[in-house]
Amino acid sequence: MRQRQLVVVSAVALLLAGGCSDRPNDLDTYYDDPAPSAPDEPKAVPVQSPPPPAPVPPPAAPDRLTEALLTEADVAGEGVERAAADEPSGCPGLPPAEQRRVTGWRYPSGATFTQQVLAYSGDAAAVVDRVRCDDGSPMTVSVPRGADAARGWCGPQRSGSTPCTVLLTKGGIVSVLWVAAASQGRSADAARRLAPIAGAALDRARP
Repeated sequence: MRQRQLVVVSAVALLLAGGCSDRPNDLDTYYDDPAPSAPDEPKAVPVQSPPPPAPVPPPAAPDRLTEALLTEADVAGEGVERAAADEPSGCPGLPPAEQRRVTGWRYPSGATFTQQVLAYSGDAAAVVDRVRCDDGSPMTVSVPRGADAARGWCGPQRSGSTPCTVLLTKGGIVSVLWVAAASQGRSADAARRLAPIAGAALDRARP
């Protein structure tokens, strides 16, 4: 009887041991720690590319009217220095220009000359051709290299001097040379000397 009880108890114990876990009945590994899980990989942060550099603007085109103005190097042979620009008076009278640049010069003798560079939308030679100067006398002036046309006048007398004016054209630009010296002869001589210099300045101002 005692032997039958031991057999029953042993069978029950085996059943209980098998149902305690789904793990295999491997006594060598039963109490081992579970295998560590793999760490989470860090999420990749999207790399933002830098913004493209701002486009570099092209160099500004030179001002054509400023290019046509006489410089100190241009008139070094005249012995003049910069001075306040006198407003030309008398002949000729030109229509209002779309743009205008002015510079003034003074001779050691006290004579002065003013240069105006004027811009028109049309042909400047046609503008100059319409100018009339009834109070002055025509002055002969050759068309210098760099200019399309040239005209000249002397007079009328003002403040003890007789100014002379030369008009040179190139495309839509008019270069006005206005010289006021003690006599008409000196004014005319200076204007004729300056005309080729102003023509070269017009040539460098071409587009």
